[in-house]
Amino acid sequence: MKKKKSAKVKHKKIRLAFPLYVKRIKGKGWAVFCSSPIKKGQIFERCPYIYLPAKFWNRLSDTPIEPYRFSYHGYSTAVLLGYGSLYNHSHSEDEINCEWELDRKKKLYYFTATKDIPANTEICHDYSWEPEDFPRWGIPAPKPAKSSSKSKEQTKRKKRSQKKK
Repeated sequence: MKKKKSAKVKHKKIRLAFPLYVKRIKGKGWAVFCSSPIKKGQIFERCPYIYLPAKFWNRLSDTPIEPYRFSYHGYSTAVLLGYGSLYNHSHSEDEINCEWELDRKKKLYYFTATKDIPANTEICHDYSWEPEDFPRWGIPAPKPAKSSSKSKEQTKRKKRSQKKK
């Protein structure tokens, strides 16, 4: 029996720019690490994604996929392929070492280092969630920023001036 030839589709290859690996961390689940250093400003991963329109938003709620999805323009959802949906969140400016950018035209999410990342370091970004969203996923809510005595004084002055009006 003769094999049928499949239609050839030309796609550019998407390669990892840096060696990355995934491992489980107690209390966090999956985490992504780099096995060699990444320089600030370098794109280290380009992730294609699966787009799901807004009508699927509620269907994905309370499912195992929910914590791995990205909001995509309102209530639409993107599930990133590669390691994109596995990068963990951090509140700490010391731990946040990357950011992402969406290129809708190329249908890719780009992850870029915001500082030099040493080898064998976990890669984290800020999820930009509201504080009430964190406990749902077992992540402590961010603490409010400590205000300086100067800003406290400015607040007191502002309140006094509003009372006078």
